[in-house]
Amino acid sequence: MIQVRTTDSQNIFIKNLHLIILILIFLLALLLRYPAIERDSLWLDEAWRLQLYQLPLNFSDLKILISQVLAFDGLIRFIVYLFGANEWSLRLVSFLSGVLAVPFLYLLGCKVTGKTIAPLVAAFLLAINPWHIAYSSEMVSYALGSLLFILFLFALIRLHEKKDYFSLALAVFIGSIFSLMHLYFIVLSLICILMLMFINRNIFGIKNKIIILFVSISVLNIFQIMPFFSWVETDMVSMRYNINWT
Repeated sequence: MIQVRTTDSQNIFIKNLHLIILILIFLLALLLRYPAIERDSLWLDEAWRLQLYQLPLNFSDLKILISQVLAFDGLIRFIVYLFGANEWSLRLVSFLSGVLAVPFLYLLGCKVTGKTIAPLVAAFLLAINPWHIAYSSEMVSYALGSLLFILFLFALIRLHEKKDYFSLALAVFIGSIFSLMHLYFIVLSLICILMLMFINRNIFGIKNKIIILFVSISVLNIFQIMPFFSWVETDMVSMRYNINWT
């Protein structure tokens, strides 16, 4: 009977093979997103936002104030203030968020499944996803939103496991920033919270904390939820792009 012996270096390689693959996937995500960052041109929406950043904050409009200060626009406004209005300043947050979302998705998959193969596949699919690549090289909130969504799920899992007030505060903090990023992110955050509430429906000690989380995020987003019940958002888009819908 033939016995195959492996050296210590081979054992280490086999044991850490998933980390090596993850590093390669991370580098692939980096290479796919980097070339489009500095293309010396701005999309219409990017140019509109850049003009907005050069104007003073409108304290009479609370909805715009919230979106400009607490959400994606506020972060980009601060970076532009520090480094000037150039392609890197406008798109750096999206680029870094798009790249970092890949390993964090792997970690989330490992946390949920306890396996490595499925999370590696998920990370690879995210790394090569054409839409994620495109949004990672533009000044839009989707790439950062994808990273924050993964971190928000981590916070919800921690709240489910720990059931302490630190986990609640962490979930409120990440969930608030994530939900304020975009109107549609509110829907994702509230759906996840309601699912967590359903999972823990028979556990009294955590139900109250989940309700606090739900109410906190809903109150913070009241000025973004209201346009869903009117034509305000459509009017804003019409004015932004000078579109005549008739």
